[in-house]
Amino acid sequence: MKNMDVPKIEMDELWVIIQKKVPRMKDYEDDGPWMWVAFAPGCRLILDFVIGPRKQYVADKLVKSVKKHLSDKIPLFVTDGLNFYKEALLKHFGVLIEFPRTGKRGRPKKPKIFPFDDLKYAQVVKCRGHGGLKYKDERGIECKNTPAREAGIVDSIWTLKELLTFRCFKKSIG
Repeated sequence: MKNMDVPKIEMDELWVIIQKKVPRMKDYEDDGPWMWVAFAPGCRLILDFVIGPRKQYVADKLVKSVKKHLSDKIPLFVTDGLNFYKEALLKHFGVLIEFPRTGKRGRPKKPKIFPFDDLKYAQVVKCRGHGGLKYKDERGIECKNTPAREAGIVDSIWTLKELLTFRCFKKSIG
């Protein structure tokens, strides 16, 4: 699928077990297998996924593959608090500005990546409480909804079962 015009793309990573049974872990391995998923919640379509460790180059690979499917219009990207997504989005939807030399002594100013004007990005940060996810607002008061959900950025919280029942264009659709 190419030239897709979707208003919003949500990206997240899931720790997966491949070819072996592992006892329940408290801390997930960053070098272990992770499934990185990019999906369009409006049309319930998985745009792409990548399996790899929880590293920057895998996030770059996911964003690069998602960019191939999009039209010229850049959608709203919603991710969790992992900073790898921010760096990957800037790399693929940004421009590198090099500053001119001033002629003054000292080190020159380092080049900086600036996002395109139409790039929109939001992070949904999760906090774990007793027995599940707990959400607190900026005053520390516990909420029933996430801040992004209350602001209207995210319209639902996906369970693993819902994620696995999405249509995936990599398989034949027909």
